[in-house]
Amino acid sequence: MKKKFNKNSLIIKLILIGIIRSLQLGKMTYDEAHMILLCPGGLANIQENDELRELYNVIERAMGLEDHFSLLGLEAYLKELVDIERDLTNSLTFGNYDQLHEVLRIITSIKSI
Repeated sequence: MKKKFNKNSLIIKLILIGIIRSLQLGKMTYDEAHMILLCPGGLANIQENDELRELYNVIERAMGLEDHFSLLGLEAYLKELVDIERDLTNSLTFGNYDQLHEVLRIITSIKSI
């Protein structure tokens, strides 16, 4: 059974994949990832948002990466990054042309506050 398309979830999953990949490549620190999304405030906002609630567990899991590194070492940290990226990638659901065009519209309409 194909999962229902959720444009907001798709956008956040793509952002999360980029964050995880940046952590893997050493292009972003965990502190930077924490400030962008992997923090208690971000997690609380995700939990309160019906459109994004499905991402709660993966964000909570990603928030534990710092503990993975400090308690289990670099190898376990990198393995967890790979596992999270794989799980996110496997959970991606793409819509039809019109739905993906709406994703494009949302992404390209982001403006400075």
